[in-house]
This record gives sequence, C-alpha cells and structure tokens, in this order.
Amino acid sequence: MVFNLPLFIILAAGSMQSIFIGCCVLGLKQKKLRELLLAALLLALGVRLLKSILFIYTDQLSYYIMNIGFAAHAAAPVLLWLYVCALSSSSFSRKYLLHLLPSALIVVSAGVMTLGFWYHGAYLVLVYYSIIYYALAVFKFVQLSKENGNARIAGGNYHWILSLFLAVGVFIAGYFVNYNLRFISYQMAPLPYAVVVFPMGYLFWKNHHQLNTKPGPKYENARLSPALTAELTERLKVVLELQKPYLDPRLTVAGLSKLLNVQPYILSQILSVQLNCSFSSLINNCRVQHASRLLQNEKNASLTIASIAYDAGFNSLSVFNKVFKESKGITPNQFRKNALPD
Repeated sequence: MVFNLPLFIILAAGSMQSIFIGCCVLGLKQKKLRELLLAALLLALGVRLLKSILFIYTDQLSYYIMNIGFAAHAAAPVLLWLYVCALSSSSFSRKYLLHLLPSALIVVSAGVMTLGFWYHGAYLVLVYYSIIYYALAVFKFVQLSKENGNARIAGGNYHWILSLFLAVGVFIAGYFVNYNLRFISYQMAPLPYAVVVFPMGYLFWKNHHQLNTKPGPKYENARLSPALTAELTERLKVVLELQKPYLDPRLTVAGLSKLLNVQPYILSQILSVQLNCSFSSLINNCRVQHASRLLQNEKNASLTIASIAYDAGFNSLSVFNKVFKESKGITPNQFRKNALPD
C-alpha cells in the first residue's frame, strides 16, 4: 500500500483531537454522570479512529488492539444514547449502563477474537448494532426537545449536541458505506469523522463552560413578577377548563406552553412554585376529574371503563386504573357503581 501522508496526518490529527476533547471533558469541574458519558464517547471515537490508522499503516495488528478498537466502535453509539438519556435525570436509570455489556465482552475476549471472526458476520452485526443505537439516540433527543424546548437542553448547548450527532453520524456512515455498500475504501471510512471532529472541537471550546452548568437555583433565569405569575396561573386554569388540552394523550409541556404562549421552563416554574405539582400530576388529575364526570353520567352507562379512560386522555387502561385509584381511593368501576343507581 502506498503511504498517503496527507490522509495519515488528517486521520491522526482527528483521532488525537477526539481523545484530547474527551480528556478535557474529564477535566471539567463538578462532573456529573452525563459528562463522564460524554468523555467516554469522545475517547471511544478517538480509539476507534486510532485502531483504523494502525490497521491501515502497519503490517500486522495484534488481536488485543484490533478488538479494543471494535469494542470502542460498539460502545460509541451506545454512549451517545446514554448521554442523551442522562440529559434528563428523570429519564435515566443506571441500569441503562448494562447496554455497554457487549463492548465489555469484546474487551474481555480481545485475545481470542480473530479477524476471520469479524469478517464472517460479526462486523456486519456491529455496523447494524451501531445504526440501531444511533437511531435510538436521535429518537430520544427529539423527544426531549419536544418536551423541554431546545434552549433548555444541556444548559442551552443545543448546537453543540447537534454537532455531536453529526460527528457520530458520519462516523457510523463512513464504516457502513465502506463495508456494506463498498462505495469507498477502508482508508476513507474514518475520514469523515476525522474532519468533522475539528468544528465539533471548536463548538466544545466555545461552550465548554456551560456543559455542566447547573441552572442554579432552579428557574433563576425566570424572574417573574407576582402580578405576572398570578396572571399566568389564572391563564393556565382557563386554558385547562375551556380548551381541555389534557384530553390529547400526546400533550407535552411544550404543547401546553404553546397554548399559554410562554416558554416551557416558565410553565414548569408556575407548576412547581405556584401549584406545587409536576406537569404529569396536573394533567393526570385533570383527566381523572374528567373521567369521574363521565362515570357519573347515566348516559355513559353503556361505555366501558377502557372507553372512558381513552376519552379522558389516557393512552393506557392500566395507567388510568392506577392513577384513578391513587386519586379517588377506589377503582373506576367501584366509583361508577357508587355514583349510578342500580
């Protein structure tokens, strides 16, 4: 193979850049789990790139180094998904870390997995495994964006996270196009990430002071006057009473905020400070009250409990039964029997 010096320099610089950013994230003060996951992601991408460089430009690569590179490849999209989940503490469980088990097994078996093992189907599985977890990360990020608003995600670093998705996306795409589609050579597979990591690094340096910024006390940027707070609280009650948005099972904080013409974090402040409840508890309470009225109406006696639940905005009968009993102390069926004459 002809030694391509410009390509080697770009790939090596990209690998070192990724590893360097990962080390910088580890150096942030007041690190939380999400920063550790981000650092691990960047380090994994850098290690995978380094493995490709060694495979391209050395005559023989040991099984240990080769498989550590493959383990990093498997871990990267999983770490991206874990990082996105960790952006919202309410949607993260430490049990999710078990998703890194396949990468750990590759490391443990690094001395026995040969290149033939990877070429006989294992690498194909690895590529599609990466695509699946990347898709899960995208789905979760879109969900968080809708629920919380783009500006509230990760301390406002929305564009930084988009650059991270772009970087991981071109990383996965490069190896997919090489191995599955055969459109480019293996030497070119890691090149897209090696290039994209530099603008991503710029965004990191520009925003790194916000990566682990806490909002402070909570809602400190939402300085609402008592008069405005009272006005918004009253407006919320009117919207809930007249428009009944809670009947939509897909209602989110962002959706209700749009009806009130306020930012999602403003609504969250109103709920937490003024009404002393969460969004889900407020909406579920409204739905239970609506269901109670339906159950008490003789005209609805022929309707099933499930039909009442769905009409009230619940998308699960089991959730409806649980929430209703927590609120009323009895089941919906018992409530109906008590309310309607025999």
